Amino acid sequence: MIRTITITEIGLPEAIFKGKNAFGDKVVKPVLKQLVRYWHKFFLPRHFKEGAQARYHYRRRTEQYKRRKRILAMARGRAAAPLVFTGRLKREVSRTIKVKGTGKRAQGVMTGPRYMYMYSKGGDRPNIAGELTKQTKAEMNEQAQRAERLALALINSDRTRVRHRIAS
Repeated sequence: MIRTITITEIGLPEAIFKGKNAFGDKVVKPVLKQLVRYWHKFFLPRHFKEGAQARYHYRRRTEQYKRRKRILAMARGRAAAPLVFTGRLKREVSRTIKVKGTGKRAQGVMTGPRYMYMYSKGGDRPNIAGELTKQTKAEMNEQAQRAERLALALINSDRTRVRHRIAS
């Protein structure tokens, strides 16, 4: 005579899909936070490489600015990289990023020099913060594919065991 019947489920429990934003908090939030860290580590440095001005469509700089930048770069014995005049911006934003996230979005907060936010819409100053965070379509597609892989890996790695007693 059978006294107890127990069913064991391996994988994500159904409870992860129940609740106001349970799936978002347990799967989407960690994935989005990892994407922001990945962007900071691999995509941000591309903004300071040769050809970034054409790739990210930065606003044209004045001839006076370009001349001053070229002279400063030659005096220091290096090439004039995009978004780098003295190197302070690159140094500060590349150092660290603070990542905040919810089940719907993640945000990276970088500290940079004051002039990063000193721009006027339609004025003569470029939006450096906007230029710094621009992404190409290829980068966005790469991030989307990475998000899918990370989410699937996270879901498949959870081997939670749940036991249900049906009869006793």
